[in-house]
Amino acid sequence: MNQEHNLYESIPDILTVAQLQEILCVGRKAAYDLIHEKKIKSIKIGRSIRIPKRCLLDFIENSCYNTFIATNRLPEETEV
Repeated sequence: MNQEHNLYESIPDILTVAQLQEILCVGRKAAYDLIHEKKIKSIKIGRSIRIPKRCLLDFIENSCYNTFIATNRLPEETEV
């Protein structure tokens, strides 16, 4: 848990889309899709998009990855 806490501390309080891409290891289109679909909340400053750290952490904590960890099954998996 301490290592996880240190990881979160290294994330800036306000992120650019490029920083979001790097943290989530996703491409530009995927990052913008997450923002436009409001899966990750963001703010606009002029023409720039910024993502508050808390919004990124909320997304991570509520993602389907956590569902997989809790159930050991992806949401779209069905029993055969």
